[in-house]
Amino acid sequence: MPLNGEAVSILQKQIGKHRDIVFTFKGREIEQVSTAAWYKALRRAGIHNFRWQDLRHTWASWHVQGGTPLHVLQELGGWASYAMVQRYAHLAAEHLAPWAERLNARSADGTNPAQPPVENPALGAGRSQVIDLERDFGGP
Repeated sequence: MPLNGEAVSILQKQIGKHRDIVFTFKGREIEQVSTAAWYKALRRAGIHNFRWQDLRHTWASWHVQGGTPLHVLQELGGWASYAMVQRYAHLAAEHLAPWAERLNARSADGTNPAQPPVENPALGAGRSQVIDLERDFGGP
């Protein structure tokens, strides 16, 4: 599993604290995470209705919002199917924005750059002219 620099740094700080276990509490293995102390910490932090799965969901959401492609996220998160990762797709719509804006974009001469040029035989073979409906025909 590839880890970012921050995760590696955190793990390196654990070296030597225990011979077998990465994260410990007072030198002993953490056997259960949902303890009274955990719930007390959640209350102090003002966190309600927390599930451990929420951490995975947040991690995946941040990845998608940061531009990680869904097929890469699937591998990073170990999801068996692409369908499971699709639930995060709505968080990555910004890559569609330039395509949506193409219909609003107009060049300096008022033509739509998303529309291919129209061939005009009068101009000669292989030459084209962009037709502007308003200019050339008095309206759309």
